[in-house]
Amino acid sequence: MGIKAKIISYILIISMLLTGFAYATGGLNSSNVNTSGGKQSFSDIENHWCQGVIEKFLNKGWVVGYDDGLFRPNRLVTRAEFTAMVVNIFKEEKQVEGNSFTDVNKNNWFYNAVSYAASEGLIAGYEDGTFKPMENMQRQDAAALVSRLFEVNFFEGADEVKFEDENTFPEYSYQSIKNLASHEIVRGYPDGTFKPFNLITRAEAVQMLDVVLKYIEVPEETPPLAPPETTTPTKEPESTITPTPKPSTSGGSRPTPTGVNKIYRTYTTTKDFEEGIKINFSSKAINQLKLDETTKTFNYMWVAVSSKGTVVKINTDTGEILGEYRTAPEGQPLNPSRTTVDHEGNVWVANRNGNSVVKIGLVENGQWEDRNGDGEVNTSTGLGDLMPWPNTNGADTSGGVSTAEDEAIIQYVRTSSSGTRHVSVDADNNVWVSGTGNRIFDLIDGKTGKIIRSEGTVHYGGYGGLIDGNGVIWSARPMLRWDTSLPLSGASGGNWTGYGHDSYGLAIDKYGNVWNTSHTGNQIRKFAPDGTLIGTYQHGSYYSQGCVADHNGDIWVAHSSYGNTVGRIKNDGTYVGNVTVGNGPTGVAVDAKGKIWVTHLKEGTVYRIDPNKGPIGTDGVTPIGEVDYKSPYLGGELYNYSDMTGSTLRGAPPVGTWTTVFDSGKKGVSWGNIEWNGTVYNDGDISVYLSSSEDNVTFSKSVKAENMSSFNVPDGRYLKIEVRLTRSSDGKSPVLDDLTVSEKSYSLRMTSNKKPVIEIEEIDTVLIGETVKLTANVHDDCKPYGAPLKFEWEMVTGPGEVVFDNSMNYTTNVTFNEAGSYQIRVKTFDGKLTSSVSVQVEVVDPTPEPTPEPTPEPTPEPTPEPTPGTLKVDIGTVEGEMNEDIVIPVYFEGASKIGVNSCEFILSFDPDVINVEEVIAGNIIEHSAANFGTTINSEEGTIRFIFSDEIESGLVSADGEFARIKASINETENIGFSPVELIEGEFIDANLNVMIVTFSNGGINVKAIEPTQEPTGDFTRPVVEIKTNAMTCTRFAGHAVKLV
Repeated sequence: MGIKAKIISYILIISMLLTGFAYATGGLNSSNVNTSGGKQSFSDIENHWCQGVIEKFLNKGWVVGYDDGLFRPNRLVTRAEFTAMVVNIFKEEKQVEGNSFTDVNKNNWFYNAVSYAASEGLIAGYEDGTFKPMENMQRQDAAALVSRLFEVNFFEGADEVKFEDENTFPEYSYQSIKNLASHEIVRGYPDGTFKPFNLITRAEAVQMLDVVLKYIEVPEETPPLAPPETTTPTKEPESTITPTPKPSTSGGSRPTPTGVNKIYRTYTTTKDFEEGIKINFSSKAINQLKLDETTKTFNYMWVAVSSKGTVVKINTDTGEILGEYRTAPEGQPLNPSRTTVDHEGNVWVANRNGNSVVKIGLVENGQWEDRNGDGEVNTSTGLGDLMPWPNTNGADTSGGVSTAEDEAIIQYVRTSSSGTRHVSVDADNNVWVSGTGNRIFDLIDGKTGKIIRSEGTVHYGGYGGLIDGNGVIWSARPMLRWDTSLPLSGASGGNWTGYGHDSYGLAIDKYGNVWNTSHTGNQIRKFAPDGTLIGTYQHGSYYSQGCVADHNGDIWVAHSSYGNTVGRIKNDGTYVGNVTVGNGPTGVAVDAKGKIWVTHLKEGTVYRIDPNKGPIGTDGVTPIGEVDYKSPYLGGELYNYSDMTGSTLRGAPPVGTWTTVFDSGKKGVSWGNIEWNGTVYNDGDISVYLSSSEDNVTFSKSVKAENMSSFNVPDGRYLKIEVRLTRSSDGKSPVLDDLTVSEKSYSLRMTSNKKPVIEIEEIDTVLIGETVKLTANVHDDCKPYGAPLKFEWEMVTGPGEVVFDNSMNYTTNVTFNEAGSYQIRVKTFDGKLTSSVSVQVEVVDPTPEPTPEPTPEPTPEPTPEPTPGTLKVDIGTVEGEMNEDIVIPVYFEGASKIGVNSCEFILSFDPDVINVEEVIAGNIIEHSAANFGTTINSEEGTIRFIFSDEIESGLVSADGEFARIKASINETENIGFSPVELIEGEFIDANLNVMIVTFSNGGINVKAIEPTQEPTGDFTRPVVEIKTNAMTCTRFAGHAVKLV
């Protein structure tokens, strides 16, 4: 056969391949044929990586599509189909006497074709003597076929292309792959591998032919658009690719026995999938559904109604309030405030009173628990629609949701720290929680609600914050930066860093920088991911609380419960302007479309800001923003200023849901058939749920569908389709290529089920008793039922025993008890077909290391180490009313035993409660002018004490009062106790050793001003006034007074 004939024939092969067996399926769609000279295309190749080449081939008349107007570039073909097409072109008039394949029999429709191709050396089988005709075509098969058809030898002078996995190439295809690679007709993947066992799609076949034609002169004669008429085989192959009907509300063009148009719908193009609501799906996946690799901001916002003890869910597109939920069982502390959204769209809410968090599921993403077993979600549907959580007999007091009637309430967990405020979700979808009590950080398993780790305390953070993409927690008041891969212990600057500035709201921008507001002073700080301060900027108001970074990197700051504006600054710190909002804005959030949401503590409402509207700001370029939505009153105070939409999330979502409603246009449709095509990996899953309705408002109970099967829902005009993709535990996303539903009387053209495909990596030599991990990388076609794959590991041969820690998973840890050669097999079952692969493992005895004779070392005389000194530091507690002057003493106890050479420590106080005027040295410091000093930071609420022995005999060598803090009590709403606490410090004794110090914190008890009452009766209680040179105390006679 001449080269020109081969080229024509190969184009014919591809033409047949890409028409999807047009001769067997009823003709071509002539609308795909270029008869006018204009550019032709297919709707399902828009933005496909191979779009240009496919369109070139279409316009040359070399390929056509299916009769529903689609090309289906990602469809696969079988070895039997491909071989039959080759032989239909090349076979000569001679008889072939059989073949050696054990799975190709005379009664198979492809018997003659395969036998001929094998005799000509165009194809080869497997080592076990099979041809596997119904398996899909692999890259190595296509490479061997092209190489032999065109007699492609190695390109002289070319450098040999080395593939990382060429040791896995079968002998029959090895040289073909190397020859084609030398001409750059085939290429490897970015990781340097060729992956010879990967399957060929229609698009890849076109691409390969396009590259081949660059090296070979194309003949002038034009090949036909379709193969010549061929006698229909006596038995049509089961694996024939069948065109999928075009989406329609009135039926397709396929004739039926009754002559009545049947109702069905296929979803396969990007446009089809855009019809529904997508949660956690990639926008880059063309003509398919695939999970996103990064969790994006959700279209739902969760707002804590703090004074009411509830949280509401709002649709950020429409402003509709979709539900309201209790945040704790009946009788348990509430006061929700801080929120965070996980990778599945669920919200975790911290209750400031007590010590608890609650997880409420995003029902739209399938996140709810069927606790009553009725198969339907029982949940709130709007504002005020609160379902009971009775906590009968205290069943949920210590944790759990057994008595919660709202099935969207999934977890309730009691935590280590009271005053619960900090909640943040890590990349594994687990939740870090802390509070202002003991400030211990708990890590909660996002699925089970169990505390799996606890860290701290270092007395930083816990007031609210986030976790960045590096697994670093940032938590406020005082601010903590902590790498969670390390223990939360030791001194600041090691595993964690503490900051002394006044810190409040936290946000993270798209560059990974963290922004932190100060409550007062018109300040917001910008930190690099490593904790370095980049700059401090103004945001437009003296007060601030929450902040958020939008999708462009701009920062929005809520101007606190004292204000009525939100400030906007650019990422470089340039102030843009303020947007006037409601009364008391404490929190801001950004939605999926980039709009800014504002919660109001005092007004009890939520506003939305369009960032692209409003007057131009001070930078002369950027609009300030303008309010475009106001919610109704939500029923209480909204004290929010943390993540409410998922904007701080980093990492890939584990679950995604696509929901759409098919309008048949006809009442009372009897629904009943479904098929979908796609790929699942390992323990990943594609699940489909269906329900029907006559009015598109009230839908029936949803049923879980089986692939290639019928389903039962009530008759109705509308069919709701809910598709849920679950990522495999090793991170692989399933892919849905198409889905078809129809009424019962319409017979879908089902594609055949293929065996699961297994790849398993070889392992190195293993020692006896050593644990080694075996992993089977499996993918499957979702057929026949769409159920998750089942796995089984077993020992086939070996001298000893093998222990599997989980023999029913795609990955398992194994140990061996004797040396020798073992054969381990993994089997996977898709519900009908089973595949298996074996791996050889060599187990050896560990080689003992020779034990050297120890050389005796002389025993040195121990040098006695000085015992470090101990010191107790006691901060006094005082009481007073607003506008009253007070003195807070700081005492040392233990200095008389060893002496204090130097010390430096920081105390914190609430600047809203007291105003510190000065700090003076106490009576145990002899030379205060030379060795004692303090720095007061009224904005941050800190006092830094510094003492050092700069003159001889300047030690603190007596117990008593080290310092006196003179202050006055502000006019404040914070009635009650306000602490004065140690943040950090170091103390050195007379021997220059670091001292062991214990602290007893103190503070101020602010008394409420009580109205003066007239005395009753004649009794007047005598008082005693005691004066000293330091202070005056007035007490009722008979009460003990301790003078220090």
